[in-house]
Amino acid sequence: MNMALTMDLAFQIALGIVAFLGGWWLKNLHSELKEQQKEMKDVREQYQRRDDAHRDVNQVMDQLQEMRRGIERIEAKLDRKADKI
Repeated sequence: MNMALTMDLAFQIALGIVAFLGGWWLKNLHSELKEQQKEMKDVREQYQRRDDAHRDVNQVMDQLQEMRRGIERIEAKLDRKADKI
């Protein structure tokens, strides 16, 4: 009977240790998952999407072309003015 009690106690202790380690592992896994989700959210907020960047570059290029056309018009007017003098 004493031997059965010892085996039962050893089994319960082993089961407790396994349960503790399993719970600890799950807690760590959950915290790592939360950290990964936060990092993904940060990436979405901090980095520009490729199609957004393409749109922005096109807008800047359009504005630069407008500026160039304006400068060319000014140069043409100055050339006509210089020809009159």
